[in-house]
Amino acid sequence: MPRRSLQRVLIVATLFVVGTVTSVHANNGNTNTEVISIRYCTRCEVAMKKIGLQTLPCKLKANSGWQIIMRTAGPKSNEGSFIGFGSLGSSSFKSATANSTGANARTSFGDAFGLYNAFFTQTGITKLALVSGDGSATDPTSHSHYVVYDLVDTGTGSETLYEIIDRLDTFNKNNPSWHDNDSPYGSPSVTNFTAGTTGYSGLLTSSGGNFTTSPVDYDSSASVVPDKICIWGVNRDYDNDVQVLCAYSGNLTSGKGDRWRGENPSQTFWSYWGNDWYQNSQLETISAGIQTHPGIATGATGYTGTIYLMAFGATPQPPNAECSTSPTPMP
Repeated sequence: MPRRSLQRVLIVATLFVVGTVTSVHANNGNTNTEVISIRYCTRCEVAMKKIGLQTLPCKLKANSGWQIIMRTAGPKSNEGSFIGFGSLGSSSFKSATANSTGANARTSFGDAFGLYNAFFTQTGITKLALVSGDGSATDPTSHSHYVVYDLVDTGTGSETLYEIIDRLDTFNKNNPSWHDNDSPYGSPSVTNFTAGTTGYSGLLTSSGGNFTTSPVDYDSSASVVPDKICIWGVNRDYDNDVQVLCAYSGNLTSGKGDRWRGENPSQTFWSYWGNDWYQNSQLETISAGIQTHPGIATGATGYTGTIYLMAFGATPQPPNAECSTSPTPMP
């Protein structure tokens, strides 16, 4: 079939099966943050995208199973704020993509430091793991050093990790400052902020090797395996501090003092970003400021090498809506 006729067939088929994009307004705990549910592309739209045609808004499915989210070099340093990690602390974080960060070229063990493609594409995430990178890509427990966490509720749902973090950042920027507030978000959550005694997004299910947390001045027992992980955690101890994608021990009510920030956040093994949270949440959010860079807390000395953050997701297949004539085999 000539290309022009094929385009007509594809466009007509797409308009027939697509419908509209659904907006879901979710009251995520204590906020009315809006979650935009972008549907997955149909098989017909996948075919259109392969030959360079435009479709209505939809997203391609990510690979299921274990995928690498990012790789860090070792102990934290300010080198972690560069574009490969999404320009943390800068307004450029809001426009970060797999292409702009170079993440689309990083998918396998041994690829460069920075964000990996799955940070922007993987959905349906129900488990997170930190590994040393010397084992299997499909089994975190095969690595010499590892921790594995089961996420609460249903995990990330239809959002990627970048989409969740960016949405929460947008809430911070567009709403009155809620810094130094010990009342909200006192429940476990993956898709919202989490704080307090039950402040976490996932709990440890398996560990091996020497991943241990940094100690805190007044708790000699703090150097232990990090038994919790959060997507965006808020520590209520003293004035507030925050960490994103953080593996830690203890709780987010007491024990960390005013030290869950900087390059050595207390009772912490590894994190992506952190900041003080005492002055103005609009100015201390991930696209506006930074005190904690990606990597291992400088006081966590049990293991100081490279770290890969991995995620396990089971992404739905595209809806079974075929084109009248398919130009290429469907994935």
